[in-house]
Amino acid sequence: MKPTDVQKNIIQRKIKLVRKFLSLQFVMLLTGCGTIHFTQGQQFNSGVKHSALHHAAIMEIIEISPPVNPRKVCGVKEWQQVTIEKSFWNGFLPTLILNPPFINLYGVWTVTTACVE
Repeated sequence: MKPTDVQKNIIQRKIKLVRKFLSLQFVMLLTGCGTIHFTQGQQFNSGVKHSALHHAAIMEIIEISPPVNPRKVCGVKEWQQVTIEKSFWNGFLPTLILNPPFINLYGVWTVTTACVE
């Protein structure tokens, strides 16, 4: 059974819509990267680094995971630098979730704490 012209038209429209959606998701993925460094004192290259993921929801206003406390992470050692990063991979997972247009339901950041040895 051959598809009719109307069915072909509907299929072509759906394909175009999916392409537009994927293109928009890709652009949003590329534009969401960023890094913030918080430095205390002089910066040394040697030190212990601890990384953790920080999860947030609904436009990243509501925090799911607790805030990272550098004093708790480093213990008796001083913290030297805290780096908060949203990389390509951090932005990839939220694109798999079906979000309403222009509303981010889930977000994840990488928080790296460097402690002085």
